[in-house]
Amino acid sequence: AFLLTALPALCAGWGAWFYLDRAAGNPLFFLPFMLCSTVFLAALLSSCHLYGLLGAGRGVRESFRLALLLGLGRPLRAVLAALCWYGSLFTAVMAFPLSGAYLLLIGFSVPCLLGNFFLRTVLKPYCPPVSE
Repeated sequence: AFLLTALPALCAGWGAWFYLDRAAGNPLFFLPFMLCSTVFLAALLSSCHLYGLLGAGRGVRESFRLALLLGLGRPLRAVLAALCWYGSLFTAVMAFPLSGAYLLLIGFSVPCLLGNFFLRTVLKPYCPPVSE
């Protein structure tokens, strides 16, 4: 799930930065910048839903399609979850760059719990409970 979301986000983020830098000389480069920034935001919003859907036991192709639809169709919960995941990780790296213990103990578990709290109501109709 990480590679399915990290690779498009990294490529689109680099492309957005590259074309925005070139747009100062030629305004025509704003068009590829807008495309790359749209792909970047779609990858960030869908990544939040993708982890929950894959964890529920759905197939990769079905989970990817549904995560993209939910990320773009219901972006409010995905934005809150992305802020919990990526925002707290960014804050941890910037504020405590030498604290590996913080990243391992708190930096990954607490943001994931908060992000799943925001997404549980969105994913509930699509992820039936696991029967034991």
